[in-house]
Amino acid sequence: IPLSLAEVESKGKKKGPSTPEGLEELLVEAIWEKVCPKVRPGLTLCLGMPFSGTDVLAPMLANLSPNTYAVDCNALLDKEMERRTDLGLVLSNMLAQGKLPPLSFTLELIKDVVNLTGSDTLVVENCPLYVDQIEGLSKEFRIDRVCHIAGDGKAMSSWRSKFLAQVPPEQQEAQGKLFGEHGRRLTEIVGHFSRLGKADKLAVSDTPTEGILAELLTKATMPQFVLVTGLSTVITPKVAELVAAHLNAGAAWSALVAEGGEAAIASLKKQAESSSLLVVVMDRCVSSEAAALAFLSSLGVPQLVVNVSCSPEAIEEEFKAAHDDMDEEVVAATLQSERTAYEGALKVFKEKCASALLTIQRDSVKAPPEEPLKAAEQIFEMAKTKFVPKAYVVIAPSTDVDFGKMVTSALCTTGTLGSKPTKFTVLDTVELFQQGRHSSAIEDALHKASFSTTAPDCLPSDLWMQVFQEAFATSANPMGPFLITNFPTASALSASGTSIRDQFNMLGSLTSLGGILHVRLTDEVLRQCSSEEARALETRKAFQSHVQDQISKQYSKDLICDFVVDDLSVGAPAVASKACATFLAFLGNME
Repeated sequence: IPLSLAEVESKGKKKGPSTPEGLEELLVEAIWEKVCPKVRPGLTLCLGMPFSGTDVLAPMLANLSPNTYAVDCNALLDKEMERRTDLGLVLSNMLAQGKLPPLSFTLELIKDVVNLTGSDTLVVENCPLYVDQIEGLSKEFRIDRVCHIAGDGKAMSSWRSKFLAQVPPEQQEAQGKLFGEHGRRLTEIVGHFSRLGKADKLAVSDTPTEGILAELLTKATMPQFVLVTGLSTVITPKVAELVAAHLNAGAAWSALVAEGGEAAIASLKKQAESSSLLVVVMDRCVSSEAAALAFLSSLGVPQLVVNVSCSPEAIEEEFKAAHDDMDEEVVAATLQSERTAYEGALKVFKEKCASALLTIQRDSVKAPPEEPLKAAEQIFEMAKTKFVPKAYVVIAPSTDVDFGKMVTSALCTTGTLGSKPTKFTVLDTVELFQQGRHSSAIEDALHKASFSTTAPDCLPSDLWMQVFQEAFATSANPMGPFLITNFPTASALSASGTSIRDQFNMLGSLTSLGGILHVRLTDEVLRQCSSEEARALETRKAFQSHVQDQISKQYSKDLICDFVVDDLSVGAPAVASKACATFLAFLGNME
């Protein structure tokens, strides 16, 4: 686990005394911060309104993984008070005084469950209860997945009626306010995880049954698949390993899909659903015509099929080296059988999803025959160009009303591209270029650059791009789609900053740019949204104008969705929702 002292120094600015004791404490804290993610247990959060069915969903999620348990945090606290433990007595006294129990109590009880069960993952209900509790929860646990049962107006009305029916008529007004407050807090929590690309939305119009939840879960949690295929048993698995590492997908899977067997497909689907992965890389798993047909009919078109094609002579030489005691006739029959099955699978992919098939010839790379691992690295470099994240830029002026955050939040919680909800991940450049949240190498480079730059985003172009590449690679889904906000960065018009044109060029070299939403404010609305002096307002107007001029020159109008805000009488959130709907409709027309 690497740790740079420059990283420690950048985090420790204005934090504690520069005494040996203070520096030692800072160093220990920095080391623990690096070690903690490697050892802390994981949580799947099950979110929803009262009576929405989270009590049914939580056990279903727990059953997806071995030695995983569903835990209702409210029930944990209630049991402590029933047993009159030390903690339970403290809780009872606090509730009697009208105080809410602190998050630390819940965290300790969850840790007790982890210690008791020896489980690496738990499914948790009724935690967190407030958005500001997420930070404390994340420090103690690894949050792997968030599932949210989202009801429409009809469902919410039904759940509210059931919630009110729990109390006498004279208490229902207060109970109704409690229900509304619960909804507001839930919206904030879901919004936070949606911006990270972690929230799976299960949309319902009534309290769902177990069967409906199972269907919704399959649609929401099934990852994308990348298949790596080829006859080489040395080069192909190495390419799969490199692709999996690049996509932050864990280890490549190597379980074979049987010849159209339903049991094998069902097992694969269950494993994929329980993996918490957004992308699964499969190494030579679909290696026959029947298996390819079964895969496509059950799991759909893969994101990409990387075919590592080697000459028959090279495959024969590799096979004989691994089976030097095998009879020549058996060798020939085995190789012919494997090649026939392999070519059958390729035939299916060519006919059914030709655009997803990428064939790379072993002979097209320069590595000599005696260096197969080097050849695999070169083949991966050629394939890597296909793994470019999808990104959308949301341009909005920075005022007292943060339209950029409002619009991206609306896109994250309601956005749909195609037939299913899309999990966008927001990258805010204001946060992106801050020190203290990067790898050791980048922290070291940022620390050195800070001595010669006037602003955090005034960086050399190679370091600027490395910061974005790291953000893509370490996100919940490295392939996106991403929403880039506060872009171009604030220093784009300064003498020492990277220009608007160059920022878009660099972003374009790292991503597949899917569209630009430009939220422009009229002069009157800009004044309403800003408490700044006239000079600062003119600077913002000039920046908005420069951005509009540059993107209109740099990109075709088919890529730019222009949304003008000329009236705030309906409120900023409603305007942001309209901008979100306009952009989604624009993207739908592009498809």
